[in-house]
Amino acid sequence: MKIKTRLTVEAIVRWEQMTGRSFLRIDFSDEGDMRKLLYCATVVCADTPFAYAEFEQTLENKKIVAAALRSLSLYNDFTAQFAQTEAAEADRSETPGAQETTIGTVAARLIVTGGMDARYVMHEMLVQDIPLFIEALNERIRHEEESRRLWTFHTMRPHIDGRKIKNPQQIHLFPWEAEEAERKAREEMERNEAEFRRFMSGELMDINSIQWRKKSDYEQ
Repeated sequence: MKIKTRLTVEAIVRWEQMTGRSFLRIDFSDEGDMRKLLYCATVVCADTPFAYAEFEQTLENKKIVAAALRSLSLYNDFTAQFAQTEAAEADRSETPGAQETTIGTVAARLIVTGGMDARYVMHEMLVQDIPLFIEALNERIRHEEESRRLWTFHTMRPHIDGRKIKNPQQIHLFPWEAEEAERKAREEMERNEAEFRRFMSGELMDINSIQWRKKSDYEQ
């Protein structure tokens, strides 16, 4: 029996549907999780669909299991070359709510909101490419929202007090703009704190090198 497995977006979505959990919460040490993952990665490549119960029976055959794992491992070795760095993965995992995001929701957003071809997203797109398309979609949405706000601002200008509302941001501040402002304020505060520490340590000024003058010197 020839076994072919591919960890496609569809396979991951099927796993999430079977388990009711985000793929980001998969436990690779859990046999149940891995059995379902192996099933999903196999059934999406099958010419004729088959149920999980039927697949579990085939798992009793060690040769079939070994062939499935070998096929999946070879495919993962290929896709792993295009994975993001560990630092980028760590940053994303620390984002609030990141562990609750499902690949299914992301795929649906790319298809429905982004207008990407559903077959490409589900069957051909590498999982490692998802961040690239999501960032491009977010950038497009940000541009469209900011453009609409700008036109709204220009439409309102003849009817508002220009001294109170001077720019589009005062009409509505988007979340990404608020985050950017907060980031800049945090960086400025950190710079100021660093400068203060340098001053207190005497790094910026050697107090012993100051030429102190008497009061009478200023009165001359």
